[in-house]
Amino acid sequence: MGKDLEVRLNPRYAPVLSAQLASEVELRLLDNEKAEAFGSFFLQCFENTVSQILGEGAKTSLLECLEKHKGLKRDEMAIQVDVLRRCLKEIFGEAAIVLERMVAKQIYRRLDLDTPPEDFGVAVEQAEQAYMNATPNLLVSR
Repeated sequence: MGKDLEVRLNPRYAPVLSAQLASEVELRLLDNEKAEAFGSFFLQCFENTVSQILGEGAKTSLLECLEKHKGLKRDEMAIQVDVLRRCLKEIFGEAAIVLERMVAKQIYRRLDLDTPPEDFGVAVEQAEQAYMNATPNLLVSR
């Protein structure tokens, strides 16, 4: 173990395998770019909703609090929905669920989806799947 493994391919199959591998890598890059794009989309919906409900100053304070005191960075919110939910509940108590539902409704409205499920985590997961499927392939720079 720990040694490099040398793989020898029949030169006749190398072009086929190289094309297949390149295609797989390209698809993974596209998925990563789409996931990052969804994260930005989610953050925009979250910020817009908080700003509309609580005001711009409260939004700024909330985002600072989430990052400085809770360790939740803005670009990680869509990935760490459970952490976001817990933080919102610690800050807003039972009113956090209202904020979650408003965010989910805005996400679903912008994606032209039906009513979101009541569970915020499930709503975000379903929205991300819809976003990934609906977003046209992004160009991969080479």
